[in-house]
Amino acid sequence: KDGLSNLIEFRTFFTGPIPQGNGGKTGAPTLTTTENDPFGSLKIANTIGGQTYIGRPHFESLVGHIGSLHPDSKLGIFYCGPKSLRTELRVIAHRWDSQLNKSQKTKIDFHAEHF
Repeated sequence: KDGLSNLIEFRTFFTGPIPQGNGGKTGAPTLTTTENDPFGSLKIANTIGGQTYIGRPHFESLVGHIGSLHPDSKLGIFYCGPKSLRTELRVIAHRWDSQLNKSQKTKIDFHAEHF
């Protein structure tokens, strides 16, 4: 835990319908709102250590924002999901890799899995 806080950052995005309580068996998630968060304004409170946002992320601004926070670094994007979105995200990652590598020596690698 100590010394590794800059090694891994993760955020998840909940893109399906928000679960509602079902007769007390499971509760609806606790939603919170945020201001000035570049990743989204509505989050699910969770205990897994990362941030869980509601809705589909805007990948173009998300990749650019994260890349700009880490000059002279090597970043990895790890994706598992539909092929159409994989193609879109790969193009965005390569575009930002080219831009940020020239301006601040930040390298972005894209990795995809399909099950």
